[in-house]
Amino acid sequence: KERQQRVSAQYEKRVLGFDAWLQKQGYPSFCKVVMENGLAKQEIIVDAVTGLPRVFAVEAWIEFCIGMMTGDVEKGGCRELRANTELYATALHGRSQAEVQMPLEKKGKFGWGPYKDDPFKLQSIQQYATALRIWVKEELRRWPGVNVANPMYDGWTAAVMKYVQSELPVARVEKRLPPALTTGVFNEMIS
Repeated sequence: KERQQRVSAQYEKRVLGFDAWLQKQGYPSFCKVVMENGLAKQEIIVDAVTGLPRVFAVEAWIEFCIGMMTGDVEKGGCRELRANTELYATALHGRSQAEVQMPLEKKGKFGWGPYKDDPFKLQSIQQYATALRIWVKEELRRWPGVNVANPMYDGWTAAVMKYVQSELPVARVEKRLPPALTTGVFNEMIS
């Protein structure tokens, strides 16, 4: 069963961002983008030595989660990826997406975007976990009979996600809520 295109795109964006972070940390890449009929397609990398699909280490995912919790992983995605006009929309007025959407002078405490000064929330970490779990699972399906485990189904991954859930708030963030609608404000709006 195929997922809707926008869901697939969100998963691939998170997988690419995680892969870019892995490479910055010195881990080997596990996915690549190939051009097919003028369209970018994301695939798992086949290890040149073993001939098997390459997956990331569980330790890398744990480190990534800790980085998201502490602010060592930047919000808004990978600026270097956004600068690549082959992967992201073409340049606007000679500027890449990185320059337009992630200018260095607008970087916040935790990265870019509307909540750049707030740390990652539980939902964001869960979205990365889901994207990685499903994307790797679907890629490994193309390799029937090959015994390569999806690291997102590892017991350590489950333990880390349980820890993340216990440490990060799931309640609403008061400062993001609109002001209370009072009778005076309502009357002002309709007059």
